[in-house]
Amino acid sequence: MRAFPRALASLPVDEFSRALEVIEEEASSFLLAGGVPPSSIRRARRIDMRYRGQGYDIEVPLPGDLTSAELLKALPDLFAERYRHVFHTDLGEALEVVSLKVEASGPPPEQFATGMALAADAGSALKGSRLAYFPPRGGLVDCPVYARERLAPGVTIDGPALIEEAESTCLLDIGDRARVDEQYNLIGEIGVAA
Repeated sequence: MRAFPRALASLPVDEFSRALEVIEEEASSFLLAGGVPPSSIRRARRIDMRYRGQGYDIEVPLPGDLTSAELLKALPDLFAERYRHVFHTDLGEALEVVSLKVEASGPPPEQFATGMALAADAGSALKGSRLAYFPPRGGLVDCPVYARERLAPGVTIDGPALIEEAESTCLLDIGDRARVDEQYNLIGEIGVAA
């Protein structure tokens, strides 16, 4: 999402087009870095708009089959339709763009993995161990370290533990538990340390 406050009536096509390109490239870059082929990336574009002077924005889904010039021409009607859906009226006032949004998504990991077998249990994804700081334990604790990309749906991990991936590390405190759901999300359950 990017703030993009502009009066719709005076918004140049090239500025609108470039702003959408930049946010689409950024949203897709995380998937590309994770190994998702460009042809497997799906994008959903939306725009937040309002009548000039209003404090409430309406999110308008953007059709994927229109050029930027066609989108700019279609935006008043697309906004009016969404506005009527929410408020059952149409004010017919000047329109403002508030922000641009792009959601990029790819296939589940097994559809583009590089052949690395997914771990059916936590032990198969164990990379090693390292020290992590836990104040309730008074200092450093030796924690098992798991490879996030190796965890298959159904795997559970009890804390203390570290689950590493390229973008982040998840720290499970003592008493916490994480499980991988069917969509490969890591679901954390916060426990109470003894």
